[in-house]
Amino acid sequence: MVPPSSLRSLPPEGARSPLGSGPARAGMQTLVVEFRIHAAFIEAFEQAIVENARASRETEPGCRQFDVCRDPADAALFFLYELYDDEAAIEAHLATPHFQQMNAATASWVESKKVGRYTRVAP
Repeated sequence: MVPPSSLRSLPPEGARSPLGSGPARAGMQTLVVEFRIHAAFIEAFEQAIVENARASRETEPGCRQFDVCRDPADAALFFLYELYDDEAAIEAHLATPHFQQMNAATASWVESKKVGRYTRVAP
């Protein structure tokens, strides 16, 4: 599993949440995360990541969107789309108790994890 600190070192690779504050805008920071989960933990991981996404949307002012998706043809494959105001909002997210707890609880369930970082250009 990729430790939270490694998200900081990824280079930029250049909607609004109904629960986020303020409008989304170009230049915001986007994290795209793909998880492959060990079969025995798929349902537990889904519960944990959905709860993390909910807590992020509801309690983090800089989190504008946090979508959790699952491949309909491959139940072990999850995709996250996270939209933040800026780098500071990402750093704040990584420091939250809900993220830290979820990350620690699910680390051994993760077979692989890929993180992409993008700068939003539109809308």
